[in-house]
Amino acid sequence: MRIISIHLLNEEGGLKIAYEKDNPFEKPTKQELSILKDGLNNMLPNEDVTADFYDKDYFEGNSVKSGLSDFDNRSKAYAEEHARDRIQKIIEMMENLPDCQSDFKILEIGCAFGHTVDALRLMGYSAYGVDISEYAINKYKQDYKHVGNFKDFRLESIPAQGISLACYETFNLIYGFNLMEHIPELDLRMFIENLRTNLNGNGLAFFTIDPVFGADNSHCTIHSRKWWDKLFAEHGFSPHKEGTEMFEKINGHCYRKI
Repeated sequence: MRIISIHLLNEEGGLKIAYEKDNPFEKPTKQELSILKDGLNNMLPNEDVTADFYDKDYFEGNSVKSGLSDFDNRSKAYAEEHARDRIQKIIEMMENLPDCQSDFKILEIGCAFGHTVDALRLMGYSAYGVDISEYAINKYKQDYKHVGNFKDFRLESIPAQGISLACYETFNLIYGFNLMEHIPELDLRMFIENLRTNLNGNGLAFFTIDPVFGADNSHCTIHSRKWWDKLFAEHGFSPHKEGTEMFEKINGHCYRKI
């Protein structure tokens, strides 16, 4: 590849992308332009996307922040389906793994209002949720739902609120729906390391990941399945074939610690 480096220049007219080639007089190829585009997407600062970004306007579609509309009622309507047809199926599959506990502890990261967590609890599971949005967590506040930064979740820092801290030791399953694309690439490595730390020996991680940029202004990391598999492999995970194939049509990614 002839591109040597890519830079962002903060000039008067705004941010501009610059690159160096070994032959500065040669025009970039289509492949190089694609790389430049990907580099720009991943390098652009995302300073506006903080915890405050995920407020009432974000979830109720009253602004240009996201493409969400009536998210509360829609997520409530889909909660039982998510719990029964996705999470339950993964759990049933995990029960065939060696040394896997029968008493599952489950964590949803980016749980929003926590309706799926509620549904799992009604099914008898020890399920917990964490989300960066104070608005979402506080709307249906429960002692098993917590405000936390999904870019650097450290479970020991989540307030116990009267619950034994033992429930936060490790989880059998950690999952998130349309979560990973919200996390800046620079934060992903710490996120996956924390994910690994907080999964037990036979634990699985399951995520649905948006493969394209959409209307949501907080989507900042968009890559192919191959790219995600490589990133997880670098941190001690392998794609779990059975779990991935079960949900591949909905962009499901299932990983197991190795």
